[in-house]
Amino acid sequence: MKKSKLIKVLTLIVGFVFSISNIVYARDTAAGSKEDYSKLEQFIQDEMKKSNIPGAAVSIISNNEVYSKGFGTYDNSGKEVNPDTLFKIGSISKTFTAISIMKLAEKGKIDLDTPIENYVPWLKISVPQGAPKITVKHLLTHTSGLKLGAYQDVLFSNEGNISIKERILKIKDLKTIRSAGEKWEYSNLGFLILGAAIEEVTGQSYKEYLRKNILEPLDMKNTYLSEKELPKENVSEGVEPFFGRTYSIYRPYQENCVSVGWIYSSANDMAHYMSMLLNEGSYNNKTILSAESFKKMTWPVVTDPSFQFGLGMFIESGMFYHGGDHENYHAFMVINPIDKKAGFLVYNSNHMLYSVLETIGLKNIINKYNVELPSIYFDGAMKNIMKGHNPTEINSVNIVKVQVVINIILLGILLGAVILFFRLTHWRKKFRGGGKSKVLYLIWGLLINILMPIAALSYETMTKALYNTAPDLAIEADLIFIVLLITGVRKILILFSEMSNKRKGKREFIEN
Repeated sequence: MKKSKLIKVLTLIVGFVFSISNIVYARDTAAGSKEDYSKLEQFIQDEMKKSNIPGAAVSIISNNEVYSKGFGTYDNSGKEVNPDTLFKIGSISKTFTAISIMKLAEKGKIDLDTPIENYVPWLKISVPQGAPKITVKHLLTHTSGLKLGAYQDVLFSNEGNISIKERILKIKDLKTIRSAGEKWEYSNLGFLILGAAIEEVTGQSYKEYLRKNILEPLDMKNTYLSEKELPKENVSEGVEPFFGRTYSIYRPYQENCVSVGWIYSSANDMAHYMSMLLNEGSYNNKTILSAESFKKMTWPVVTDPSFQFGLGMFIESGMFYHGGDHENYHAFMVINPIDKKAGFLVYNSNHMLYSVLETIGLKNIINKYNVELPSIYFDGAMKNIMKGHNPTEINSVNIVKVQVVINIILLGILLGAVILFFRLTHWRKKFRGGGKSKVLYLIWGLLINILMPIAALSYETMTKALYNTAPDLAIEADLIFIVLLITGVRKILILFSEMSNKRKGKREFIEN
């Protein structure tokens, strides 16, 4: 009798353990998985080769089971990526910030419709006359009126252990460009301000709050909020294209911009996070966020012809998602709550040249020639998997090939600029020609060789953007403008020399 009771008790314990365990893990292998991910694996490997991406990792939840796998290498020594390899996840970090804000709203410490300045009293933002004050919700939904890319020099300046408050206070004349709620415009600064609000309301650092309230309950023991805490091994190095090849390039870590996009995590740890999102805020019988708050987060607040946005999440076809980019990392997370599927993909390279080309007005050319980023392929593949489809190859021009073509074009222009410099003797002879041609040569020389290079070299925002996304192109462009400028200075010297010789000739003629 006692033995049978013991068996019953053991059975109940085992049953309880399995009931609270939301997910069965199948790490770095598809063995035992009900899903066949062979086509996804082949797709990832093919696209990595096409786009010169050294390492990637993926985790997918389907049928209460996790599939996770690493691809390629994470450093120059050839060490293989595995599901526990650490990568920067970029702006997916913003979803952690959004959940933190929603948790505080649940406890009555934050009201989403209250002006942000009520929670951050030292924050002063100028808004257009008659415009409403910026609320917490405006920041969560990127409708605050803050300009895309504004104050990036302060936001991402490498200043060691500067606090969130100190970083924001470095911004002089902080202002919006339109009324809050008027238009959606992505803002990194907005989420840094939300990080400051969390610190002010809780009396804790953002990192401390995140650890205790999200990471620890989710058993995300392999997720880091500081570069100083990273382990010595199994941390991916970011690589960037440079003259057709890829090299590991270190980009400074912004210690107090974690609320914006500086979390390090792994495919396996992100599976814990996605499990919570699939279960509407619950993980292993622990409530991270109430189901009601979770539904508010994933309900469209902003509706645009091309997308919908909730409280910190993009929304599409019943799914919600967020991506993340650094100069040399890309990550993407997508959740399909209807079919109980979720996916995360990250790799240690990026091609943000695409964004630069858009910024300088080449968007139409990009669209005309169907140029796509590697992230478009991968993000699209993950969405297809979530819908139950196989990843499909996109018939488009890869941005990597575009960069090689631009390299060749710029090198050709540089060669031409150098040749023109050494042909200044020929230019001198033409300049000696009569009348109007002299004036035209002078105007053309000033425009091409003086004004244009000075304007380009002094355009600090674009110069920084290009060096941060495509340093090889930046070097080539700078060399072209420097050679043109030197040529222009030489032309001016020739001009003065010719004028001096002409005056001297006149004097000699008069004297004779």
